[in-house]
Amino acid sequence: GVVDGSLPLLRGPPTLSPSTTTTQPLNYATLLPEGLALKPFQTVGVAYATVRRRTFIADEMGLGKTWQALLTLEANKAFPAVVVCPTSLRGNWEREIKALLPHRTVALVYGNKPYDVDADIVVVGESVLKSWADILAQPVALILDESHYFKNEKAQRTAAAQALADSVPAEGF
Repeated sequence: GVVDGSLPLLRGPPTLSPSTTTTQPLNYATLLPEGLALKPFQTVGVAYATVRRRTFIADEMGLGKTWQALLTLEANKAFPAVVVCPTSLRGNWEREIKALLPHRTVALVYGNKPYDVDADIVVVGESVLKSWADILAQPVALILDESHYFKNEKAQRTAAAQALADSVPAEGF
């Protein structure tokens, strides 16, 4: 069970050697700013994402998927990271990042004319992803919020999301 944000010992993904397996309980509570706490199922979600590395977090709306995703990044120092979301949600992501990971830098990118951006987490709207895919290539982690936007394999945004996902290193998230 979960006690004070700690988890039982977990084995890494099948590609990890025994020497890289976690040997200490993971305590995600230490990653949170004072006064914030994870629900037990969120702690399990972060642990699951850490072990699986590439996964869907498909909890119901309002249950803290954003927190789980961000704490997975933080627990694994998976930066730089790219968040692709509906344009209308970029501000929400920025607010959550600043609240949960105040020591991390965040940049929201706009428009179809890419420019240099330097931040721990870059948030881009799915509607302009095609224009930004090359400049954002090779992040350590990629979050696709509202992933159903990328289900049409003939759509340009799906191709851009797939190319960006393909550029994440094998040990990335």
